[in-house]
Amino acid sequence: MKTIKHLCLALITLSMFFACDRETRQDATAIQDEVTVTERSNHNSRPLPFRANFYTDLNLPAILAGEKVCTNPMFEAPNIQTGEGNALHLGRFYTRLEFCGTRVDPPTPEGLVSIYGEVEGYFEAANGDLLYIGLSGIGEIYLSDEPGYDLEFSDDFIIEGGTGRFEGATGLLTSDSYVNLATQRTDHVWTGTITLDH
Repeated sequence: MKTIKHLCLALITLSMFFACDRETRQDATAIQDEVTVTERSNHNSRPLPFRANFYTDLNLPAILAGEKVCTNPMFEAPNIQTGEGNALHLGRFYTRLEFCGTRVDPPTPEGLVSIYGEVEGYFEAANGDLLYIGLSGIGEIYLSDEPGYDLEFSDDFIIEGGTGRFEGATGLLTSDSYVNLATQRTDHVWTGTITLDH
């Protein structure tokens, strides 16, 4: 009988030891997982270079349908542009950019012909992930000396999050954009940085 008591006591002691050891291992694993996630998050949250080459065309049917309404009285007319291109961290994408503008008449001595704001837009990746784009301040459009173009603008656009892999993304992009009034096409190269929040 004494042997059975000792055996039971030994089994209880061993089970307590292994239970404590398992909890310790689980705690250590949880801490390691948390460190790994934090390291991965810190690693991925640094700014990455971003470059987008794309074109947009005036989307007159969308404008006439009233899909963009200007709310700021300083802007007279809505504009909707749609197009496509390629970008780092995005691949091939579709874009839609909406804004409101006002002509500067006559143009300033520097060639300023229009200002714009109320920018809303996005780049849509092939898998449907969206990267939202806004404007930092008021944009300015100037007469252009670039062959084949009439107007140009170089403004700061901001990345305002998105969906999918772009959820929580931030960044700043500078436009290098040229407008051909005859074709109503704008050719763009936007460069800057993007910070992905994952």
